[in-house]
Amino acid sequence: MAEQGVFTNEEILDFKDVFIAYDRLHDGRIRVKEIGKVLQACGLSLTDGELSEIVNRFYAEDLKTINFQMFMDIMLARYKQIHPSADEDLTEAFNMFDKHQSGIVKADELRYALEELRDNRIPASEIDEMFADLGVDDDGQIRYQGKGASSN
Repeated sequence: MAEQGVFTNEEILDFKDVFIAYDRLHDGRIRVKEIGKVLQACGLSLTDGELSEIVNRFYAEDLKTINFQMFMDIMLARYKQIHPSADEDLTEAFNMFDKHQSGIVKADELRYALEELRDNRIPASEIDEMFADLGVDDDGQIRYQGKGASSN
Protein backbone atom coordinates (compact mmCIF):
# COMPACT_ATOMS: atom_id res chain seq x y z
CA MET A 1 0.00 0.00 0.00
CA ALA A 2 1.36 3.43 -0.92
CA GLU A 3 0.32 4.96 2.36
CA GLN A 4 2.34 2.50 4.43
CA GLY A 5 5.01 4.40 6.34
CA VAL A 6 3.08 7.67 6.19
CA PHE A 7 0.03 6.65 8.17
CA THR A 8 0.01 4.27 11.11
CA ASN A 9 -2.07 1.11 10.93
CA GLU A 10 -4.38 2.66 13.53
CA GLU A 11 -4.88 5.76 11.38
CA ILE A 12 -5.62 3.62 8.33
CA LEU A 13 -8.19 1.65 10.31
CA ASP A 14 -9.76 4.91 11.50
CA PHE A 15 -9.93 6.19 7.91
CA LYS A 16 -11.49 2.89 6.85
CA ASP A 17 -14.14 3.20 9.59
CA VAL A 18 -15.05 6.69 8.38
CA PHE A 19 -15.09 5.51 4.78
CA ILE A 20 -17.40 2.62 5.67
CA ALA A 21 -19.74 5.01 7.49
CA TYR A 22 -20.22 6.91 4.21
CA ASP A 23 -20.53 3.74 2.12
CA ARG A 24 -24.31 3.92 1.86
CA LEU A 25 -24.72 0.91 -0.46
CA HIS A 26 -22.20 -1.22 1.44
CA ASP A 27 -20.36 -1.94 -1.80
CA GLY A 28 -16.94 -0.66 -0.76
CA ARG A 29 -17.42 2.67 -2.53
CA ILE A 30 -18.43 6.23 -1.68
CA ARG A 31 -19.93 8.84 -3.95
CA VAL A 32 -17.44 11.34 -5.36
CA LYS A 33 -19.64 14.22 -4.21
CA GLU A 34 -19.11 13.08 -0.58
CA ILE A 35 -15.30 13.10 -0.70
CA GLY A 36 -15.15 16.45 1.09
CA LYS A 37 -17.29 15.22 3.98
CA VAL A 38 -15.23 12.04 4.35
CA LEU A 39 -11.93 13.94 4.23
CA GLN A 40 -13.21 16.37 6.83
CA ALA A 41 -14.38 13.50 9.05
CA CYS A 42 -10.82 12.12 8.78
CA GLY A 43 -9.42 15.42 10.00
CA LEU A 44 -8.43 17.03 6.70
CA SER A 45 -9.71 20.42 5.76
CA LEU A 46 -9.64 21.57 2.16
CA THR A 47 -10.37 24.85 0.51
CA ASP A 48 -13.30 24.88 -1.87
CA GLY A 49 -10.81 25.11 -4.73
CA GLU A 50 -8.82 22.08 -3.55
CA LEU A 51 -11.97 20.03 -3.10
CA SER A 52 -13.29 21.08 -6.52
CA GLU A 53 -10.00 20.04 -8.12
CA ILE A 54 -10.21 16.55 -6.57
CA VAL A 55 -13.89 16.06 -7.39
CA ASN A 56 -13.54 17.39 -10.95
CA ARG A 57 -10.64 15.04 -11.61
CA PHE A 58 -12.89 12.05 -10.88
CA TYR A 59 -15.81 13.49 -12.83
CA ALA A 60 -13.46 14.08 -15.79
CA GLU A 61 -12.75 10.34 -15.71
CA ASP A 62 -16.52 9.76 -15.58
CA LEU A 63 -16.30 8.28 -12.09
CA LYS A 64 -19.23 8.75 -9.76
CA THR A 65 -17.84 6.61 -6.91
CA ILE A 66 -14.41 5.72 -5.54
CA ASN A 67 -13.11 2.77 -3.56
CA PHE A 68 -11.05 2.89 -0.37
CA GLN A 69 -7.68 2.66 -2.14
CA MET A 70 -8.59 5.65 -4.32
CA PHE A 71 -9.61 7.50 -1.17
CA MET A 72 -6.28 6.64 0.49
CA ASP A 73 -4.48 7.93 -2.59
CA ILE A 74 -6.23 11.27 -2.01
CA MET A 75 -5.24 11.18 1.67
CA LEU A 76 -1.62 10.44 0.75
CA ALA A 77 -1.50 13.20 -1.86
CA ARG A 78 -2.96 15.67 0.63
CA TYR A 79 -0.46 14.58 3.28
CA LYS A 80 2.40 15.14 0.85
CA GLN A 81 1.03 18.61 0.05
CA ILE A 82 0.96 19.46 3.74
CA HIS A 83 4.32 17.78 4.49
CA PRO A 84 6.25 18.18 1.24
CA SER A 85 9.65 17.52 2.75
CA ALA A 86 8.81 14.41 4.77
CA ASP A 87 10.42 12.04 2.24
CA GLU A 88 13.33 14.42 1.73
CA ASP A 89 13.97 14.73 5.47
CA LEU A 90 13.93 10.98 5.92
CA THR A 91 16.24 10.46 2.94
CA GLU A 92 18.60 13.11 4.33
CA ALA A 93 18.65 11.30 7.67
CA PHE A 94 19.46 8.01 5.95
CA ASN A 95 22.20 9.72 3.92
CA MET A 96 24.02 10.49 7.17
CA PHE A 97 24.39 6.73 7.74
CA ASP A 98 25.02 5.86 4.10
CA LYS A 99 28.79 6.28 3.87
CA HIS A 100 28.99 5.32 0.19
CA GLN A 101 25.77 7.08 -0.94
CA SER A 102 24.59 3.75 -2.29
CA GLY A 103 21.00 3.94 -1.04
CA ILE A 104 21.75 1.20 1.48
CA VAL A 105 22.20 1.49 5.25
CA LYS A 106 23.39 -1.26 7.57
CA ALA A 107 20.49 -1.98 9.89
CA ASP A 108 22.70 -2.78 12.89
CA GLU A 109 24.49 0.60 12.62
CA LEU A 110 21.22 2.47 12.38
CA ARG A 111 19.76 0.51 15.29
CA TYR A 112 22.84 1.25 17.43
CA ALA A 113 22.62 4.97 16.64
CA LEU A 114 18.91 5.09 17.43
CA GLU A 115 19.43 3.24 20.70
CA GLU A 116 22.28 5.57 21.68
CA LEU A 117 20.36 8.68 20.69
CA ARG A 118 17.06 7.65 22.13
CA ASP A 119 18.17 8.25 25.71
CA ASN A 120 14.96 6.51 26.75
CA ARG A 121 12.90 8.88 24.58
CA ILE A 122 12.13 6.30 21.88
CA PRO A 123 10.92 2.98 23.25
CA ALA A 124 12.73 -0.05 21.89
CA SER A 125 9.37 -1.33 20.63
CA GLU A 126 9.06 1.76 18.37
CA ILE A 127 12.54 1.14 16.97
CA ASP A 128 11.56 -2.48 16.28
CA GLU A 129 8.36 -1.33 14.56
CA MET A 130 10.28 1.18 12.46
CA PHE A 131 12.66 -1.54 11.28
CA ALA A 132 9.76 -3.82 10.47
CA ASP A 133 8.20 -1.04 8.38
CA LEU A 134 11.48 -0.25 6.62
CA GLY A 135 12.13 -3.84 5.67
CA VAL A 136 15.54 -5.18 6.56
CA ASP A 137 16.82 -7.54 3.85
CA ASP A 138 18.56 -10.89 4.37
CA ASP A 139 21.94 -9.14 4.42
CA GLY A 140 20.86 -6.92 7.32
CA GLN A 141 20.53 -3.84 5.13
CA ILE A 142 17.83 -1.26 4.53
CA ARG A 143 17.43 -0.04 0.96
CA TYR A 144 15.94 3.43 0.95
CA GLN A 145 16.96 5.42 -2.09
CA GLY A 146 14.24 6.03 -4.66
CA LYS A 147 11.62 4.53 -2.39
CA GLY A 148 10.85 7.42 -0.09
CA ALA A 149 12.99 5.70 2.53
CA SER A 150 10.81 2.65 2.55
CA SER A 151 10.92 -0.73 0.89
CA ASN A 152 7.13 -1.00 0.92
